Amino acid sequence: MVVAFMLAMAVLFFVSYGLIKLGEETGAEKPADAIFVPGARIGGRALNLRLDMALSMYEQGFAPVIIVSGGQGEDEPATEAEYMAEYLVSRGVPVEAILPENASVSTEENFGFSKPIMDENGITDIIIVTNDYHCYRCGKIAANYGIPFQIQPVPKPRGIYLSGPFRETLAVMWGYFTDEFN
Repeated sequence: MVVAFMLAMAVLFFVSYGLIKLGEETGAEKPADAIFVPGARIGGRALNLRLDMALSMYEQGFAPVIIVSGGQGEDEPATEAEYMAEYLVSRGVPVEAILPENASVSTEENFGFSKPIMDENGITDIIIVTNDYHCYRCGKIAANYGIPFQIQPVPKPRGIYLSGPFRETLAVMWGYFTDEFN
């Protein structure tokens, strides 16, 4: 019985990892109403890579606004959204082109708490900018909220070749066991 359970978990792990790898092969092809950046730990390379990609896409005219989404972790000096907004403004994005969501503490909440902001601002489709290993789960959650989306993957930061994808594989497995994907 234990062996069967372990075998089933191993199969689920590798299937989830395969889905993550498929999600890495996407890319935004056309403009949208907004660029959407889900939060990550302040000061981490993953978040800055997301922001640099969002900035580049904004400058290329992919969207007129950027939604930054993320609350404050226990070890963070500000909300992730505040940090992201400051980062983008310091690089030339006008304050009025940034829509912050400051309360979320998970990927699911990033979308759930940002959906009303999208609705209030007439945003009907987004380009999700996130690290490549995070694309699959973001797409599943956005679809659950009925948000039309494209995804622009950002390469993994150096040194996160195992930890980020491993953590995300477990999160995808969890998403199938909970109603995060339903």
